[in-house]
Amino acid sequence: MKILNVILSLVFCLFILAGCGESEAPNTMEISNSIKSLSAETVVWTALDKTSFEPYFGITEKGITEFSGFINSSEEKFDMIAVFKYEDSDTRDAILDGFYSLTRQMSDNYRIANENEVTKISEPIIAECGNTIILCIMDSGTKVNNYLENELNAEIIS
Repeated sequence: MKILNVILSLVFCLFILAGCGESEAPNTMEISNSIKSLSAETVVWTALDKTSFEPYFGITEKGITEFSGFINSSEEKFDMIAVFKYEDSDTRDAILDGFYSLTRQMSDNYRIANENEVTKISEPIIAECGNTIILCIMDSGTKVNNYLENELNAEIIS
């Protein structure tokens, strides 16, 4: 009986320690701020809010539980970070459609004005972590990918 008590005590200790090792996933603002810190110092970030959903992504806020986004205020360069937390697969699909629509439109716009930006825009980093989806259009692609995959444990989907 003593051996059983010792074994059960050890098992409970392992469960407690395993639970302490898990950390809560960061919120959308923490994710976007972490990505922002990886950008070039020349980028001047302007915050986006829920009023940006329709003009940039062609979506409404229905099904979106949390959002944080930033855009470069420079007209010569196009940099954007958008982090959405969503409720269901329909909202996820709408967000992804909005990302692809935005990148097509911006790529067409910059093709005329600044050909160097077209590649960056047409090859965005899109990642997913649980019910959070992340869009990143920046010059620091390698740093962003490392953060998303190694620190956030996100899956790169594009």
